[in-house]
Amino acid sequence: MSSTFKSAVAGSEKLGTWGLICGLLKVKGNVHEIFSGLGLDFVASGIVIYLIIGPWKREGIANGCNQLRKSQVICRYFRNFTRGS
Repeated sequence: MSSTFKSAVAGSEKLGTWGLICGLLKVKGNVHEIFSGLGLDFVASGIVIYLIIGPWKREGIANGCNQLRKSQVICRYFRNFTRGS
């Protein structure tokens, strides 16, 4: 199995869990979908920013970001569409 496929499956599982949390907030907490979705987006942004500038930060790099491996970049599958052929 390719790492791209594994990444897609892992991402789908995590997004399913994220949707389940949003659904549980709607059913059990009587929170509207829009507000629970926006709230979860805010939480996700905070988690990602914390990880990038905190535990995942590499020495000598100001923002802590690493470049993706070529196998993880989805744009390589759509090259013909992005060049305006």
